[in-house]
Amino acid sequence: MPDEYKELRAEYLQDIKSKLKGLEKDIEAKNIYTVMYFVHRVKGSGATFGFGEFTEIAVEMENIMKDIDWESISEYYG
Repeated sequence: MPDEYKELRAEYLQDIKSKLKGLEKDIEAKNIYTVMYFVHRVKGSGATFGFGEFTEIAVEMENIMKDIDWESISEYYG
């Protein structure tokens, strides 16, 4: 694996770690679209950087989110 790719992977991991902290806050604040955007982004970028596990988890999360009645949740918590 080329050194440049290793560096990009390391930067990607750092970015994901920092974004996960924000994701927790977004989930608690019920920022539905921000959560959905993050998950969708990880679904695509995980495989690009050689983290297929991230993509698999993101796909599962997207499927779960599709089954959630977000409107009812927003009304309840809004």
